[in-house]
Amino acid sequence: MIRNVITITQFMFNTVHVQMPIEVKRTMEERIPLRRFANASEIANVVAFMCMPGASYMTGSVVTVDGGMSTHVSPFACLPKETPDQQIANN
Repeated sequence: MIRNVITITQFMFNTVHVQMPIEVKRTMEERIPLRRFANASEIANVVAFMCMPGASYMTGSVVTVDGGMSTHVSPFACLPKETPDQQIANN
């Protein structure tokens, strides 16, 4: 029997966006209700709680930690449809 499995699949994570163009990052942050990406400690705090005895009755749960974004817009709505190379070629 498999027990106590925690899988993290998180997209809006602050350190992931280091190489993201600043204009795309700002647009995405504007669409997040909390107006910023999550920090690693914010995700870790949720995982830590799920590992504690207080969460022992949780099973088959999906816990979304995204600053409210999933309830408002698609996270991909603000991404450009063309790559930067295509944008340059078209201009």
